[in-house]
Amino acid sequence: MPLCYLNATIYMINVNVIFNRKHRRELEVSVYNAGRRRYLALGIRLPEGAKYSNGVVNACLDAAEINNAIAAAVRSLRRQDEEGVELCDLTLRQRRSEVDVAGWIEAYIYNKYTKESSRKLYMYALKELRSGGFVYREDFISARARKFVAALQSRPRSEVYNYQMCNIAHILVRAAVRAGVLSKDCFEGVQIKAAHAREIEYLTEDEVHQVEAVRLREGSRHAKARDMFLFACYTGLAYIDIIRCSVKDVRTIADSRCISGRRQKTGQPYLIKLSDKAYTILCRYGAMNLLNCSSADAVLTRRKDETSPSVAELAGVTKRMTMHVGRHTFATIALSRGVPIEVVSKMLAHASVKTTEIYAKVIPQRVMDAYDLIDRALNQNNKNAKR
Repeated sequence: MPLCYLNATIYMINVNVIFNRKHRRELEVSVYNAGRRRYLALGIRLPEGAKYSNGVVNACLDAAEINNAIAAAVRSLRRQDEEGVELCDLTLRQRRSEVDVAGWIEAYIYNKYTKESSRKLYMYALKELRSGGFVYREDFISARARKFVAALQSRPRSEVYNYQMCNIAHILVRAAVRAGVLSKDCFEGVQIKAAHAREIEYLTEDEVHQVEAVRLREGSRHAKARDMFLFACYTGLAYIDIIRCSVKDVRTIADSRCISGRRQKTGQPYLIKLSDKAYTILCRYGAMNLLNCSSADAVLTRRKDETSPSVAELAGVTKRMTMHVGRHTFATIALSRGVPIEVVSKMLAHASVKTTEIYAKVIPQRVMDAYDLIDRALNQNNKNAKR
């Protein structure tokens, strides 16, 4: 909507949208009527880099929203008498507190994060914010932020997830402050306790053989979940990448059957040489992407709402089995067999070797072998000294 009447006489009231005299990035309305001038705060702060000229804000992401707010403020000033101006003052102050910050954050997430996995994670954090009562501008206060963090971190859920949600919520609030939607970061000074990282869970080679040996009805949900888990153990792929695999993606490289692609989470390329067992699983499900069981984790390890025995129970495995445990199993077995950590990092398509290093911490046998090497070296030196 063109704001051609921002500097005009409306019902004998002269209206001007100007910068605040103390805070140069905040806009206010100058109203002159019957010999009296009043300044009414719009509650609009222009973000860094935004430009305001000829009654229009531009050069920022939410320029259209700001311009609509200005236009609405000017329309509300169409009053003929002093009582109307007082009413307008109340309306403007009310509008300032009722800015839908949560709505702005949602639009920010969809514009900023194009990768589906990232967007989904940030939308979860926004959902937590809304559940905590953070909707309008007046809701974003330090007392509520402290209460929000305390409640979130005391939930009987994964510590890492709760910590992640608190941090992402803070990131979103800081983005709103940078854009001028909020004037203050309500999470500033609020302590977010670091989560204790959960130990890596994995199956030993013997336990993998137990899972392989379980007899399951072909085509059943349990059989499909077991095949997905074993495919993760054989290839190191994550669930989201496995469901996109099919036998038609297999190609021959140096007389070896391989599949390649990019991880959905990191975008890193991967090239996997398929073992005979992995290739057999792919062939079992044909050319279509049928290696997909959305409830795989629930079938692998029994949950409270499940009555039938899980794959882990049928195999006699007491550890928790999930699709990601299959990926962990691949990494730990590779490292325990002496595959260099840099190579394992490439096989897992990690963005950094540091991510792969967490698997090296869970292999005590490698530590014992290292001590044996040192002992042999020292003993050899002592023998040479005696000679």
